[in-house]
Amino acid sequence: HMLSKVGMWDFDIFLFDRLTNGNSLVTLLCHLFNAHGLIHHFKLDMVTLHRFLVMVQEDYHSQNPYHNAVHAADVTQAMHCYLKEPKLASFLTPLDIMLGLLAAAAHDVDHPGVNQPFLIKTNHHLANLYQ
Repeated sequence: HMLSKVGMWDFDIFLFDRLTNGNSLVTLLCHLFNAHGLIHHFKLDMVTLHRFLVMVQEDYHSQNPYHNAVHAADVTQAMHCYLKEPKLASFLTPLDIMLGLLAAAAHDVDHPGVNQPFLIKTNHHLANLYQ
């Protein structure tokens, strides 16, 4: 029932996450890939897609209070709303849609929950990697 409202800006991602037992990102993406016809268009294997999406979801740190998989699901749902905007939608290809959804889903994967100055001051390996 909730997925029928996935294109609404007031979609409650926290309720959706509870209803999916903490699997909001995987459930949402499987639904959106199907709703946008991406599975059929790209001839995607559902088992492989599901395994990939589970890996993305698991690479978010659940103890991170903000940059976690629920945040990624929220951003992905917002991306879906943007992709549906008529002035934009008419110009998008299936590849554009798929890449937009995947970028939204993975935009904070492995985020440590601190900002860049903190990483630099603590000589964190990510600060060295991205400098």
